[in-house]
Amino acid sequence: MAEVTVFMPVYNALPYLPEAVESIRRQSFRDWCLLVVDDGSTDGSSAYLRGLEDPRICVLRQAHQGPATASNWALARCGTPLFARMDADDVAEPTRLEEQLAFLRRHPEVGLLGTQIRPLGAARAGRPSCLPTEHGAIMADLLRGRHALCNPTLMGRTELLRQVGGYRADGVLEDWTMFLNMGRCTELANLDRPLLRYRMHAASTNARHTAELRARVAYACQQAQRQLAGLPPLDYAEFQAARRAAPAWHRALWAMEAYAMTQYQRAVAESLGPRPLGGRVRLAWAACCAPPLALQRLARVLRKRLKLPAGSASPPPPVTSHQPPATSHQSLVTSREAWPAKYDLFGVKISATDYEEAVGAILDAARRREPAVASCQAVHAVMTAARDPALRQAVNGFDMVAPDGQPVRWALRLLHGVRLSDRVYGPELMRRLCREAAAAQLGIYLYGSSPEVLRRLRRNLVAEDPGLVIAGAESPPFRPLEPAEEEEALRRIEASGAGLVLVGLGAPKQDWFAHRARGRLRLPVVCVGAAFDFHAGTKPMAPAWMQRAGLEWLFRLRCEPRRLARRYLVTNTIFLARLARAIVRGPTRRGLDEIP
Repeated sequence: MAEVTVFMPVYNALPYLPEAVESIRRQSFRDWCLLVVDDGSTDGSSAYLRGLEDPRICVLRQAHQGPATASNWALARCGTPLFARMDADDVAEPTRLEEQLAFLRRHPEVGLLGTQIRPLGAARAGRPSCLPTEHGAIMADLLRGRHALCNPTLMGRTELLRQVGGYRADGVLEDWTMFLNMGRCTELANLDRPLLRYRMHAASTNARHTAELRARVAYACQQAQRQLAGLPPLDYAEFQAARRAAPAWHRALWAMEAYAMTQYQRAVAESLGPRPLGGRVRLAWAACCAPPLALQRLARVLRKRLKLPAGSASPPPPVTSHQPPATSHQSLVTSREAWPAKYDLFGVKISATDYEEAVGAILDAARRREPAVASCQAVHAVMTAARDPALRQAVNGFDMVAPDGQPVRWALRLLHGVRLSDRVYGPELMRRLCREAAAAQLGIYLYGSSPEVLRRLRRNLVAEDPGLVIAGAESPPFRPLEPAEEEEALRRIEASGAGLVLVGLGAPKQDWFAHRARGRLRLPVVCVGAAFDFHAGTKPMAPAWMQRAGLEWLFRLRCEPRRLARRYLVTNTIFLARLARAIVRGPTRRGLDEIP
C-alpha cells in the first residue's frame, strides 16, 4: 500500500504538465500514488492524462471549479496517512518525497512540511528562496501576510488536514487559511533545501490576480486574529466593504503593493527567460513601487547568506472587538482597561496604538484620577532616548509611548509586523483630547512654551471647542527649574482641579518633567511636543500629504534650517542605519509587555 498520495489539480496545464508528472514518476521514493484531478481542462491536458499508463496514477475529472475544490476532492479520496501537493506546471526534484518523508518520521510533532523553492523561467532556474524554517517564524510571517509556505511543496498528515476542513474554496486564494488553520493544531516547518522548481510565467494565477490574492490574504489574517481573540468571524463581503470605506491613501497603498508584487513576479519570469536585462529593470521598478516589500525580501536574503538568527518569532497579539477592520486588518489593539502593548525599537518601548485607543486610555485615567504618563515620540525623541540610558529607563516607565512619526510607525511594521492605520501625531492627539475633554467636562492644564504662545493657544482652543475648560496655563522659565520651583508648579497643577495636563516643552525636556511628575500628580500627564506652537498658529504645520508620506521633517527643516539641520540630517540617518541593521539581524517579535 502507498504511504503518500500526491494531489495534483490540473487545468489547461500544457505544455508543462508532462514534465510535472514525470518529475513525480522519477522520485527516489517509490511508495506513492498520484491523484490527478482534471478541473475541466480544454487545451489537450485531458488527452495527455488519458494516455498515462501507470497503476500508481489515478485521474479524476470534474467541471471547472478551481484548484481548492479539486484538492478537497483529492483529499476525500486519499487513503494514505500522508499527502503531498504538486502543481501541474512545477518540477519536483528527484529526492523531494524521500527527504520530506524522512523529516516527518523524525519529527512527529510536525504536521505540515514545505521546502524552499527555485523559481523556474523559460531559460533557467533562479536562486533558492529564503522562507523561514521554524514554526514560530512561519506563523508570525503568515499572520502578517508574508509568504512563508509554498503550497506545491507541502507534505502533511492527512487526518490533520481533514480536521481543519481542507482548503477554502471561495476564490483565488485557496491555501492561506489552510496554512493558518493547520498552524493552530500542529507545528509547521520548511526544509532548508530547494526541492521544487516553481514555474514563473506571466500567465500564472498569482500574476493575473495579485490584487484579489492580497485582499484574501489580508482577510485570512484578520479572521485568524479574530479567532485568537475569541471574536465572531466577519463575512468576506463585510471585509471588502470595510476596505472600500478605508481612507483613499490606504486604498492607494494597497493597490500600489499589489501592482509592485505583479511587477516583481513578471520581473523574475523575465530575468529567468530570454530577456534578463528587461527583468532586472522591472525588478528595480517593483522595488521603487513598494520599498517595504523590497526591504523584507532583502532582509530574508541577507539573514540566510550571513547565517544570522531570525530571532524570536511569536505571532503578534490578536485584535480586539473595538478595532475597526477598515483601517488596519492586523493592527495591535488592547482593551481600554489596560494600556497598549509595547514593542522594542532600539531599546525604547513603543506602544502599538491608534488615536481612538490612546484618547480612550488617557481619558479613562483622567476620570479615575489615576497618575499616568503618555508621550508622543518621533524619530528624534526615540533616538535621543536610545542613546541615553537614564532617559531610556524613564521613557520605558511611561504608560504609553505613542509612535508620533511615520518612520516610527513603519519601523514597528518592518520589525514586528504591527500594522497601524496611522501614527499618533502629538498635535492631532492634543486636538482630540481637548474635544473629548470638553464633552466630558474635564478641565485641562497647559504647561510649557512662552506666555504669548499660551495666550494664543487658549484663545484658539476655546474657539474650536467652546465647552473646553482650561483650568490653568503656565509658561515655565527656559532654564532648568530648582526642585522647590518644580514642586510649586506641581502643586498649582494639582490644585487647579484639571483632569489632565498637556505638556509642550519639547523632547527630552518634557519627558524628564513627566517622569518627575509621575506619582506626584493624581492625573495623566501627556507630552505633545510642538503641538502648542502649531495650535497657537505661531509655527506652520506641514501639509497633510507630507505628513502621510513621512516628510514632515523636510518641511520643518525648511522652516528652521539652522536649529533643525543636525537633528534631522544626522539623527534620521542614524535611525535608518539602525533600522536596516535590525532588519538584517532579525528583531525580537514579541511585545515587551510579554517579556519577563
